[in-house]
Amino acid sequence: MIKLILFLITAISLFANAKVQYIKLGKLYNTSAQVVTLKNLTQNIVTQIPGHIEEYFVKEGDSVKKGQKIARIKSFILSEMTSRYLTLENEVAVLKKRYENAKALYKKGIMSYNDLAKLKTTLKDKENDLTSLKLQLKILGITKVTKPVEYYTITSHADGTVQKILVPVHTNVKSTTPLVEILSQSRYYLVAFLSVEDALRLKDVRAIFHLGPYNFKATFIKILPKVDEETAQAKLLFELPQTNKELLIGAFGDIQIESAPYKKVLAVKRSALTMLNGEWVVFLPSKEPEPHVVKLVDFVGEYAVIEGLKPNQEYIDHDIYLYKSRLLKESIGDED
Repeated sequence: MIKLILFLITAISLFANAKVQYIKLGKLYNTSAQVVTLKNLTQNIVTQIPGHIEEYFVKEGDSVKKGQKIARIKSFILSEMTSRYLTLENEVAVLKKRYENAKALYKKGIMSYNDLAKLKTTLKDKENDLTSLKLQLKILGITKVTKPVEYYTITSHADGTVQKILVPVHTNVKSTTPLVEILSQSRYYLVAFLSVEDALRLKDVRAIFHLGPYNFKATFIKILPKVDEETAQAKLLFELPQTNKELLIGAFGDIQIESAPYKKVLAVKRSALTMLNGEWVVFLPSKEPEPHVVKLVDFVGEYAVIEGLKPNQEYIDHDIYLYKSRLLKESIGDED
């Protein structure tokens, strides 16, 4: 048996080996997600803030892409929010300078500790107000404010076809009012669950959904406007690519979400990693390949982030079971 395995190993070793490479790894969130569909494969583009519909950029029957402009709204509420943001930003900057000066005065004995503590509390309250408002604007897609903003552009969060414009132009609308009905070109969606705090920190999102034997890259669409009533967690809507696989609606799977900041880390293909004697190992190419112990950091899609190998170092990424089988056979003294 060992001779046969050695022959197969020799034949396999003629093929090119893989090399340890750098991949980008973001902050990882591992959670659950549920497979859903939208009723009649349609979804509504809704307002997220009250305002007046100034114009539509699409008409019924138009094909739209994710991120394409749908409508423009003039919003007094948005104007107030952005003006307040600029005011708070200025107040925080002034208070920071005052606080630094106050610390110097306190060290010289000119200012009392109570006055310094009051100023610090005031600064902290203003910073908290600014952070809260910044998160609200981020949900609206506004990440940079240099002047008051009164116009808000609504974009499509998926590819599809405009089926119906639900509200005429020059109409005043409330927040979460459906404006446009879109027939989606994708059948399956996911609703993932994450703490509100983590959800609001997401940026440049990538995700991989695991359901039974299937793995799908999932596209982040948006944070849904209501938290889950049972868990009080934020609900994140993802879109799955078109597939001919029949997925069970309502089924739960695992989703791995990545978010900025991203960093470069060393990785090998998941297929190269195996457990041997309670340790993760990778086989390195040689006349008789031997296992090399590595530290597994995490699995990311088809890769395993590891420590213990060098960049561009060659390793074996195929038919690992043959090498492992040889070692196991030798360990029990099989001389066939």
